[in-house]
Amino acid sequence: MAKANADGVHTSIELRRTGDDEGEPPKSYNSQDNEILTRTGKKPVLKVRNTLQRLTLLLDSSAYNPQAQFRIHVYLRFQLSRFEHLARGFCAVGRWSRKVRTHSRQKMSEEISDTCGSGGPAGIIYSFTVVWIGNLATFASLAELASMAPTAGGQYHWVSILAPRSCQKVFSYITGWLTVAGWQANVASSAYVSGTLIQGFIELVDPSYTPHRWHATLLLYGALALSIFTTTVIGTALPKIESMLLVVYVLGFFGVLVPLVYLGPHANAHEVFTTFLNGGGWSTKGLSFFVGISGNAFAFLGADSVYHMSEEIRNAAVVVPRSIIWCVILNGAVGLSMFIAILFCMGDLDAAINTTYIYPFIEVLLQATNSVAGSAVILAILIIVDLGLVIGVVAASSRMIWSFARDRGVPGWRHISKVDHNTSIPILAIVTTTIISLLIGLISVGSPVAFNDVISLTVSGLYASYFVACIFLLWRRCQGSIKDASELAPSDSRLRNTNLPGSAGNLVWGPWRVPEPFGTAVNAFACIYLLIVFFFTFWPPATPVEPDTMNYSSLVMGFVAIISGLYYVLRAHKVYTGPVVDVVDISY
Repeated sequence: MAKANADGVHTSIELRRTGDDEGEPPKSYNSQDNEILTRTGKKPVLKVRNTLQRLTLLLDSSAYNPQAQFRIHVYLRFQLSRFEHLARGFCAVGRWSRKVRTHSRQKMSEEISDTCGSGGPAGIIYSFTVVWIGNLATFASLAELASMAPTAGGQYHWVSILAPRSCQKVFSYITGWLTVAGWQANVASSAYVSGTLIQGFIELVDPSYTPHRWHATLLLYGALALSIFTTTVIGTALPKIESMLLVVYVLGFFGVLVPLVYLGPHANAHEVFTTFLNGGGWSTKGLSFFVGISGNAFAFLGADSVYHMSEEIRNAAVVVPRSIIWCVILNGAVGLSMFIAILFCMGDLDAAINTTYIYPFIEVLLQATNSVAGSAVILAILIIVDLGLVIGVVAASSRMIWSFARDRGVPGWRHISKVDHNTSIPILAIVTTTIISLLIGLISVGSPVAFNDVISLTVSGLYASYFVACIFLLWRRCQGSIKDASELAPSDSRLRNTNLPGSAGNLVWGPWRVPEPFGTAVNAFACIYLLIVFFFTFWPPATPVEPDTMNYSSLVMGFVAIISGLYYVLRAHKVYTGPVVDVVDISY
């Protein structure tokens, strides 16, 4: 077992022997990945073009002698192309489909209250634009960190390399729990929406059907079952599946948008772009605008899935940042297009809100197409896209908890961090993610309000983790402590093991970054945006506040803080010292 060094960071030294590199792909495939990952203290990911596994022997750092115990480490070894990695980002975000389903639900009336009541049609469009720009700034800053340290841990790993050595352990631990909690809630919420979409489809084609909450829970389980099958049994084909889903995503966008715009009624442009509402009873329309902004923030979640899959792509330090930026730009564009189309073609708004269908958008489709069959086809497209979204979210969430378990941050880390020797897939991490979502799904049977409060961690948890990473990046940036590798000579000692957890300022930029002074401005704007959204995430949708309309997100966040705090006091403070350093470069 790896030991902690004098700085409190767990390390293990890689043992290499001459001739071990025989049979590897050409150096051009792996040299940059190996160099950057070695700087961050992680074992370089093996991107081989066949299914053979390469076993790496690591010598325990407690003793440098032939009698020291050897350990076998198996690492994820998918090799994703640029297109497949971009497809993975689209599958985990599903931007335009979220516009259709998240902002059109009837049974969760607070969603309509947040978006239509708090801001109105104009507020929806402009708040979406603000959120789009804010997320672009956020993920541009995070993309710089992904280029510096392309690891599955993402936010908590970056916090560890940026924070002062004296507090990197605590801040990385908190960020890790926020990210894990946010992603687990994201899995449950995505699967639940898929289940309710299927309920809406059944309602449409079978008017005699009466939906029940437990039906939605069972359908949630079905969506999770499909996801766990796709990510485990046929997990090696997952990149190809997500590439096909990207094609469905693009074709489905036009398959929904064109009939809606062509056949549906058209509203007045002046009403859509200038009508602001204050249905929540707030003191000003400006405050109402900010209260409703969290609905759009939810629609942009999942984009960081690309970071958590970065250990499975070659040349990740360049491809991952580019993929995430294009993912946010393109998804934002199609999302805004779908938003405008829905608002223009809403038709009879009262009929849509008061419809008996579980989703008001079904009523909108019927008004536009005047055909049950046509509406059913569009709904089927939405269901396929949404199930693809669930698959992508499960894949990213499992990699996140696998990475945190690898660094000993969660209970049962010895088991969750294991990787299947035959497929190099973190099966136990996928199973853990699924079990947590199954348990959360049970809450929806008893209390949809409580279920919504639990899945609210998707916004509050992930946005908090983004903020911690971005604020530390801004701090280091203003200090000028992050060096450009091109400015340092190859023999410079500062290039040795840079970007290590707990490195306390020994930092070097990756090959992708936002040039100054724009980088600092974008970073600062991202921090301000994240803080505003995080603050309003805990606000109730309307006043006066009653028990049924209260926002209990702060209570759920507090519960996660208590659980993580108890585990830290009882166990984690002994085993978690920040991300484990697997490789130390001694080639100088």
